[in-house]
Amino acid sequence: MMRKLSAHPILKTWCRAALLGAISLITSRARAEDPAPAAAPPAGVNPNHSPFRVNVGLDLGLSLGVVAVGAVPRLFAQETVRPWCGLDCHPSDVNGLDRTVIGHHWGTARTVGDSSYITSLAAPYVLGALDVLVSRPTDGFLGMATDDLVLGETLAITLSTNNMLSFIVRRPRPRTYDPSISPAERKDPNEAFSFPSGHVAGSFAMATAYSRLFMMRHPNSPLIAPLWIGTYSLASVTGVFRTLSGDHFWSDVIIGAVSGIGFGLLVPWMHTPAVVSTLAKPGALRVRVAPAAFARGAGAMLVIE
Repeated sequence: MMRKLSAHPILKTWCRAALLGAISLITSRARAEDPAPAAAPPAGVNPNHSPFRVNVGLDLGLSLGVVAVGAVPRLFAQETVRPWCGLDCHPSDVNGLDRTVIGHHWGTARTVGDSSYITSLAAPYVLGALDVLVSRPTDGFLGMATDDLVLGETLAITLSTNNMLSFIVRRPRPRTYDPSISPAERKDPNEAFSFPSGHVAGSFAMATAYSRLFMMRHPNSPLIAPLWIGTYSLASVTGVFRTLSGDHFWSDVIIGAVSGIGFGLLVPWMHTPAVVSTLAKPGALRVRVAPAAFARGAGAMLVIE
């Protein structure tokens, strides 16, 4: 019987096919369990790129427009703004926490605060350029330009919003409550722009935006935590020394920091591909800046349609 089966040509063909199929199945399973390693990227090149999408004309125009609108209150400050309490500002009108700042007018503190503020604004651009040179991202300096545009827009919106809010609130600076300061200085229009702190808002906005950007570009980098700590420490230095110089109350600094962090997260997030794609769909929300007239002046308003 076995001789008959082994001699049958059809049976031989089926046996050979079954044997070849079994060998093929075993080989394919072995390959699946031990896949070939993926091709490594070229040496010295990291697969990172800008996480943002921008419309250069729109975003650049928006940034310049926001700066122009935010500058209007300062341009007319000499004619329209004075500390609301004039020379009658009294420390008893200030809450207990902020009252501790009255009497501070250390000139060196202002220099230190201004220096840390300028450093906070410049550091993201310098660090971004160094990052491109060291990590050599796939989009190179073009990606860096995209990042810089988003950072600039973040700063423009933060400072312009702060200027308009300061113009509306007109909170006197701590120096205005100090009788040792000359009347001319206490009545200066600039003394009415205490709340919130623009220096602190700008510092925290840039610290937040760049730290978040770096984390998106390098999600596994061990430098993420040190970068957040370093940028926030520098921004905090600005806030502390702005109180020691008598330019701001603690509440001005706190609200400035909160607003800066908020814009530092919001503006970059609005330039992520998912959000840009959503806003580009028909019927999506439209946001624009429109001029506005008030009983005591003019300004701008954000219109959401």
